[in-house]
Amino acid sequence: MSKSQLTVILPVRNGEKFITAAVASVLNQTFKEFELWVLENGSEDRTAHIVRSLKDPRIKLFELGSVGVQGALQYALENAPTEWVARMDADDLMFPERLQTQLNFIQKNPEVVFVGTAYALLTPFGHVFEPPVTSGTREVTRELLACNHRFFGDPTVVFNRHAALRAGGADFDFPRVDGVPLLFRLLTQGRGWEIAKHLHLYRVRPGSLSRGNDHLEQAYRVRLKYAPEFTKAEPREIAQPSFWRFITKLEILSGDIKSIRRAFHLRNQEEPWRTREKLLLLYSLLDQFNFWHYRGRYRRRRDWEKIFRPLLDLDQKALPMAARENSYTNISSLGTIVGHQMKKKTAARIPSLTVILPAYNAEATIASAIASTLNQTYTDFELWVLENGSDDRTAEIAYSFSDPRMKVFELGPVGFQEALKYGIENSSSEWLARMDADDLMFPDRLKTQMEALGREPELVLVGTGSAILTPFGHIFERHASGPSRGVDTSILAKGRNFADPSVVFNRRIALEVGGFDAEFTSGDVPLWFRMLKQGKGWEITEPLHLYRIQPHSMSTTKNAYAQGVRVRSKYSPQSLVYWPDERDPSSIWTLIATLELLAGDGRAVREAARVLDHDDFSGIARQFRWLSYLGRAGYFALQYRHRRRRIYRHRPDWEHLFAPLLETDQKQKSHQCDNSLFTVSNSNLRNGT
Repeated sequence: MSKSQLTVILPVRNGEKFITAAVASVLNQTFKEFELWVLENGSEDRTAHIVRSLKDPRIKLFELGSVGVQGALQYALENAPTEWVARMDADDLMFPERLQTQLNFIQKNPEVVFVGTAYALLTPFGHVFEPPVTSGTREVTRELLACNHRFFGDPTVVFNRHAALRAGGADFDFPRVDGVPLLFRLLTQGRGWEIAKHLHLYRVRPGSLSRGNDHLEQAYRVRLKYAPEFTKAEPREIAQPSFWRFITKLEILSGDIKSIRRAFHLRNQEEPWRTREKLLLLYSLLDQFNFWHYRGRYRRRRDWEKIFRPLLDLDQKALPMAARENSYTNISSLGTIVGHQMKKKTAARIPSLTVILPAYNAEATIASAIASTLNQTYTDFELWVLENGSDDRTAEIAYSFSDPRMKVFELGPVGFQEALKYGIENSSSEWLARMDADDLMFPDRLKTQMEALGREPELVLVGTGSAILTPFGHIFERHASGPSRGVDTSILAKGRNFADPSVVFNRRIALEVGGFDAEFTSGDVPLWFRMLKQGKGWEITEPLHLYRIQPHSMSTTKNAYAQGVRVRSKYSPQSLVYWPDERDPSSIWTLIATLELLAGDGRAVREAARVLDHDDFSGIARQFRWLSYLGRAGYFALQYRHRRRRIYRHRPDWEHLFAPLLETDQKQKSHQCDNSLFTVSNSNLRNGT
């Protein structure tokens, strides 16, 4: 877009508490060539004085008197100097890239007369929530507007001013519904679209224009006027849903006890017949049960709260009137001061690699997994922790890290596969690295893989060998079956040396082949099969990934094996001769007991045997108990009896290398971990290599 093709209009009345933050968020857009028209209409507070104190040449203040929102909108339509006009409310905030995204879309679609975006919610307690987007970017129809099935909000719209004037401009029949009548009129002049990306922060508050029964009644009359064929008959009196009931449910999801109590108190004032102070605790528990469906619909976004924190601090501070004068004068340079943190996210260079780490109920191991990733010798990456519906402290522990390369996304209970899909679809990096929440990385893993990708441009994925970590803290090296080699679908089907969470793969190729196969609920192998049809794979036999054996992990279940057989029957049926239909009945504890024999830890062998007894493998358990008293000799006796070659080697040096991180896991189990441990882990891990 060229210069002077956009005017942002911001109607305001009595908005002294929020106007500073709203203006600052507009001035900090990545798109710079616009004018901001603040349309003050009859304020009785210091709104106009505050706007005049903001010394940005793009701001123009118009004191229109008590003309109302529709009068302010019509004034802008008739007098704005640009073809395109962007809506903005005085109590909302813009994401830094909102205007740029909308104008780019308009450039590519000349027939568009308006385009809106999805929006996030800001509660009165400063918590930000991401509502669901019901579909992808799509065209807006009259039916969509009439049935209120859209996900964009009125103040998110950029529209064509000339088309609005041809359609008749603002509709003064509906003074409480400022946006929808104009949108219906614009659809007579062209096409409307909504972008499925959250680019606007909508402030939910009791006194806003969109709250109240008169607003709902007028909205119903708008639909009757402009789309009667899509409007159902409604009762004459339309009851406004409880505001504080909705806020209470969101705050329960946030987990902020202080905010929950305050919301309940205000809800009790709003609905005294429903809630009583002495029953608040019981009501809270009931709301928790009723609120589970909200977890799939709304999720708290602490990362967005962090981005907007400088602006939210402006309207949260209760400054004395005498001190406000200087405060407003000082923040006239918000475009360079407050906006710095907002723009930092979008202005930063896109890293070449994103590590995606799905996590579910992983509080015991997530800290060490994150620390081992952040301590890589390769540093040009960002780490995405994809928390998906945990019931424990996983998200809290992840947020305790302050490394700028790390981002936490609370996706709700979407499952492992959907979490990985989110990472693939939303990351901007060329390469993605897999990582599990209970595993660890050797410090040189990412560096080694990226060097291999640099040498072989045709590679689409690179995996590495894995060492094994038992539940008793012993580490073992598995002998590779050969040197590093290329990987194709036949090797993937018959047997490979690399593990799924050790892979670095090309994001573009993953999207081109359709991403994960929805037919299978776990594992990455279907994606690897698809990608290897588009390019070449490579496996590095050197162990650069530490795989933690956990009895109940996804990859050790009988169902996982059966699903692996189904994957091969679909993508490589000729390889099924190497895979029996059913796995021999055994327990993962058999492998654990065997490895602990090699380590010479008799106590661990007997503990594994006790679990085998509990799992109805009493004969095998008895054998391991006898062998446990022989120490390491018991392992060699077992190998000789079954004529097995030695494929594992105990590595005490690696145990010493990872000891600080494994100690962190133990402290997390007792909630005694502090962030100083991560610093110790970092230095020890590097020194060990």
